[in-house]
Formats: sequence, C-alpha cells, structure tokens
Amino acid sequence: MPSYPILTALSLPAVSTFPSAGCIQWSADGQAILLSKSAIYILTPEPGIAVDESSVIKQTLDRTLTIGGQKPIGWLRTMLGNGKESDLHVWAEVTKDWWGSVSLGSTDPSFRAVTCSPSNIYADAGCIYAVLDSNAEIFLFRPVKDPLTGQWLKFADLHQVLTDASETLIPDDDEKKVLCQTLHRQSTCIAWSPSVDFGMSPAPDVDGSLLAIGNRAGRVHILRYNQGLNSSHLMRRVTSVVIGERWVTHLAWSTAICTRPETSQTYLACALADGSVTVVAVVQTLAACSNMPAFHPEYDLITSTEDVKEEVIHGDKRATTSLRWINTSRAEPILVFTKSGVLHLWSKPSAFTAWSGLLTGVTYSPRCDALVVSLADGSLHIVRKVTSDPTLALGIPEDNLTSESISKTARSAFIKVEEDDVDKQQVNAIHGMTSYDGDSFYIWIHEGLRPTDFSYKHDAKHTSMILAAQLWDGKSDDHVMQDVADVFSRCKASSGESPIATLRPLFLELRDPDRLRRLHPRILPLVRLQHLPDDFPNTVLSAWTGPLTPAFRAQFRRSLRTHLFGRNSFLSQRLCVMLASFCEHESEDEAIREAFRKAVADTVGTLWPRLLRIVLRHIAAVLSLLTEPDVPFVLRVIVQALLPDIPNDLQQEAHELSTQIQATVPSTITDATSLGLDEQCPACRGKVSLQDINTATCPNGHIWPRCSITSFILSTPMVRTCMGCSRKALLPPPTSVMRWLPPSARSWLVEDLLSAVRRCFFCGCGFATLL
Repeated sequence: MPSYPILTALSLPAVSTFPSAGCIQWSADGQAILLSKSAIYILTPEPGIAVDESSVIKQTLDRTLTIGGQKPIGWLRTMLGNGKESDLHVWAEVTKDWWGSVSLGSTDPSFRAVTCSPSNIYADAGCIYAVLDSNAEIFLFRPVKDPLTGQWLKFADLHQVLTDASETLIPDDDEKKVLCQTLHRQSTCIAWSPSVDFGMSPAPDVDGSLLAIGNRAGRVHILRYNQGLNSSHLMRRVTSVVIGERWVTHLAWSTAICTRPETSQTYLACALADGSVTVVAVVQTLAACSNMPAFHPEYDLITSTEDVKEEVIHGDKRATTSLRWINTSRAEPILVFTKSGVLHLWSKPSAFTAWSGLLTGVTYSPRCDALVVSLADGSLHIVRKVTSDPTLALGIPEDNLTSESISKTARSAFIKVEEDDVDKQQVNAIHGMTSYDGDSFYIWIHEGLRPTDFSYKHDAKHTSMILAAQLWDGKSDDHVMQDVADVFSRCKASSGESPIATLRPLFLELRDPDRLRRLHPRILPLVRLQHLPDDFPNTVLSAWTGPLTPAFRAQFRRSLRTHLFGRNSFLSQRLCVMLASFCEHESEDEAIREAFRKAVADTVGTLWPRLLRIVLRHIAAVLSLLTEPDVPFVLRVIVQALLPDIPNDLQQEAHELSTQIQATVPSTITDATSLGLDEQCPACRGKVSLQDINTATCPNGHIWPRCSITSFILSTPMVRTCMGCSRKALLPPPTSVMRWLPPSARSWLVEDLLSAVRRCFFCGCGFATLL
C-alpha cells in the first residue's frame, strides 16, 4: 500500500463530539468549524495567513509522516463556548398539559448544529455563525475583533423572531394554539444558503443568502439577516414553507443558479422524521428601489417558493442521517442523502436520465468524479462515475481509489499518530470528515474506541484528534496549473467567499518547495494579469444635487462598496496578489522570491489606479456637498492620481477635478501642511510629503506605514490589519466623533470611505483588530 503524507495531528483532550456529516465543515472565510458537545472550535489553517508565528498551533510530527518536502500545517484556534449560565426557555412551563413540547436538552445544554453565512454580510466583512443548542434554540455569533484567535460574541437569539412567526401562522381558533406555537418555535435543524449570483457586473451589494430553520411542527422558516436593525430583529422572516406533519430533521441548500439577469434559483432539500425527503425551489429576484440615480441602483429582493414541492422519496419510517447537495459538471446539482446502510443519489428528472435508483454508502471530488462517504465505524466508501454511471468502488483499480484502499489509508494514519499501541479491537471512529482541497487531502476528527468495552466513559475521558492527510494519489503538475488558471478566470465577486478560502487548495499544493520550484515559470505569467479589462471607465456617475442626508450617505457607501468590490476582474487581480505573495513567502530560492515580489508590485500597480478612479469619480459626483473640511482629503486623492506610473486618462480626470474643486469650494488654506498633503513625522515632527502610498519617510529616516485606504500616516493604535497581506488601515469612526483621525482626515468622505471598505483593497481578505 502506498504511503501518503499526514500534515496535521492535533490532539483535543476532553473533547466529545457527535458523529455527523456536519461535525466538521468549512466556512466561507476558510476556517474549519469543529462541532463538539460543549464548544465549537474554529480552526484556521496557517498557509496564506499573515500572522505572528507565535499564535500558530502545531503538533510535532515525525518527518516520516509528512513525506518528502511537505511541511506540517499549523493552525490558529479560537472557540465558541457553551453559555450554560444563560437563561433557557423552559418549554414545559409554556405548555404544561402537552408532553409533545418537552425538551429534555434543557437539563444539560449542549451544541447540536452550526451553520455559517457567506462572508461579507455584515460591517466587519466576516461570517456569522448560527448555532442550534439541545434546547431547540438558535443563537447568532460573530467575532468581536479578531476572528482568528480572538473572542466570538453571542449577539442575538432568534426566539422572538420565531415567536412572531408562530403567532402569525397559527389561527386564534385553533384549540391547540399554544402547543402549535411552541412546536413552531422549537428548532430542530438549520442551514444557511450560499451567496447568490444574479449575473450582473458589478455584483450588487445585496445579501441574497437565507437561513432555513426546520422545526417540530413540520415547517421551515426562511429568514434573512438584516444589519442595522435592533438586536431582537436582526433576522427577518421572508417566508415559511409547510413540509409535512413530522419533525424536520435535516436541511440542505444547493448552490444558486442564475436563470436570467437579476433572477436566481436555488433548491432547499428537507428531510422529515418519517423518512421522506422533499425539495423546494426558492427563487429570488432583484427589484430596483433606489431614488438616487446618480449612483449604483439600490435593490430589494423578492423571494418566492414554488407552490408544488417535489417529493424525492416517500416516508418509509427509516430516518435520514445526512443530506447534502453536490455540484458536478451537469447543469443541475445532485442531492445526496443517506439512510442506514443506503446512499441515495437524486437529481431533477430534467437534468439527465442516464441512471436512477438506490446505491450503498459526503464529499465530492470533481477531478475523479467520485463521492467519498465516511462512516462512524472508521470505514470510507467510494462511489465512482457519479454523473454518469454510479458504481461502488470495491475492486482495486490502478489509481488506488477504492473503498478498501482509502479505508486502509485512514486506518494507517490512525495507527501512526496514536500515542499508545493500537490493536485490532480499537476502532478509529470518524465523527466528522470533509475535504481539505476538494480532491485527495481530507481533514477529519477521530477517536479511538473499543466497541466491546461497555463501561461508561464521561466527557473528560474522551480524547479526539484532528487529522489532515492525503488518502489517494494527488494532482499532477498539469492539474495544479489548470486549477490556477481556473481560479483566476472563473472567480465571481458574488461568490461570498474570502480569497483565503478560494485559494486554500492551491496553498496546500504550492507549500511543497519542489513543486513550487518546478511550476514557478508557469505560474508567473498567470499572476501578471495586466491585460484584464476594466469596464468602469465607461461607467457614468451623475452629479448629485440633493442634500447630504443619512439616507444619501448610506447609498454613497453602498455604491463605493459595489464598484470597489463587485467586479470579477478586481477579484481576479486580488487573487493574483494573494497567490504571488504566498509563493514569494514559501519559496526557498531568492531569485524566485524576487520574481514573485515583482509580480505582486506589477499587479498592485495595475489594480490601484482602477480603484483610485472609482474614488475620484465618486468625489466628482458629490462636489455640491463638499465643504472646506473635505478639501484636504480630496486634494490628497488628486495628488495620488498624479503620481508617476498613473495612466494619462486618470491624470487628466484628476486635473479636471482639481479645477472643479477650486471653483466649487474656495479654501482659505494655502500651505501644504494645513491642506494635509504634507504630514508631520510622529517621532520628530519633520515634514513628510506624499510620494509613496505604502510608506512615509521623514528627512530623519523615520519610516511609517500608511493607511492602505486613505494613505494617511498611521500613528494611532486604532487600526485594523489585513489577515492576508498584513496591510493596515484606519478603523472607521463608530460615530461622528473622529478622535483618532488626523485633522486633515476629519471629513464625511473619509468616514464613509473607511466604512465602505470592509476588505483589503489589494488582496480582498478581511481585517482583524488586534487591540
């Protein structure tokens, strides 16, 4: 049997988990989420993250386990604790005469399920986690400052939203109204849909994701996150769907499909306790509602569900144990669901009719067209030819991709990493597994158990271990290069994924110094994407003549965010910056490092003028609203547009804006320091002119970083740091008080720009606040 590398073996003492398909999963921010009974662990792989090495958790591995030039993967860890001290709803007190509403989970609260939103749906540009506990309640969590190693805060619960829904849906003349309302509020499963692509460029700044909540009454409530509302209504109910009369036990969203511009459709699969599975089509359509035509239109979302639900399988009294959609080369996704001993594959009849029926045996590998299923007993099963002729791989083909071979590989990894000797009676019970790279590398959590030992084992005695290892033959160099080209050409700004998550498979492949040495001549031309078209020069922003109101400022920020981060070409360049920076960091050859360093500089040099043009045109559109305090920042933007290597047409726009600002806002300030063009060195008070957007150097040699958004010198601790490239930016002021901003930056323009930019200008990753 061939040997494959093991890159992680992290022991987790006193961690007890529920075996399930959702025990370990990936967030859209590229973080692994591990669900245990008493805590939710958030683990971020170190490749691609610009962090202090002291924060990285690594478990020393024998060099024989990593094989060849592969390096172990380090992890950053934080967690969500189980707040047992919080007040729990005692359902029995509400419905004293109805035993059907009793929840025994309130006696010892634990976590039951977690699902995460797409990235960038709230002000800090990260994911929100929805958590279901054993008392049938749902809570929302988000990071306070640092999502990698910092605290995550429980900031809302959904009890009131579900209560309002139950009161609306249950008629007053129902003799069991109290019981029915209680069952509607008792949640049994949750699933957050992926981001939605509406086929528009730039992608509108609209959150099309939906949180589905199944309950004991057989209904599914569909909610949408509403930022800015009061804490009891952060989620708004969009619709409710009646699935049946039994508990809803599992939910799964498919990837959204753009059926025509401004319209997208996704499928929601629902499993009931009686064994039936139903699919509901959810259609979302954009409706322009903005009355400010000077900027990008503002949209409302119209959400509807099909009246006729499609029943995949009738109730057969056999419970569904997992439910998931997979995306293949076919137009329609495939629904994979399991029951005891049986794996079901289903797609809409209109998709293809080459096969149908039930197969034994939930991660899909597109390269191999294979489905990998893990069971709690430690065995793994392969279904090959998923899109054409599904076959359980029991034989021994040449590529070692069979159920027997990968089960033996997982068992071998278990034996190698366990501290104690392993005998045949000890089972490597796999409680959760998912793919690390969408191919042959997997991450899973296991625990060594002896099924023949029936003695009680309390939680403190459990010791789980997280493994990241290769299970079969990996990708060739040509496959890796094809992945690099696909990432840059097929990326979508509407994907709702962080670049760290998008590039995770490539980070894994290119950490091998030998492979990077072989492939760097082929990678370098791809990361120099200066030929990408930019359609913004043809975009016209009409001048705004209305007053400066809070509503207008919100629209101004939304327009900035849409144009700065809603274009596929910009995202492609940011991915180039991210990948080239990673290759520069990982390479052991100075000449290769220098080549990637130049590639980063070239790509940033192409991207920055495009971003600057967007800011410049937004300023030109609001000239009538500018006053004297706004002039210093406007002139700073103009000066940046006149620096060397800026395209001539952008320099011409800057000259025109300079002429307009002098005529529109006559200023009594004339010296460069008062205008904010020259700044003072925080150390020696020497004069520092604006010649470089990245760093500031005073005549005495003091070097200071500049804000990556506004270019002001950073001389305050009130900054945020990019998690991908470590560039820093000023924090947006929480109110109109701008104490930490330089005097020349105290403008509503600066405040709105800092608020609009949630992600790094240059690599597209989120920020972390370290203080």
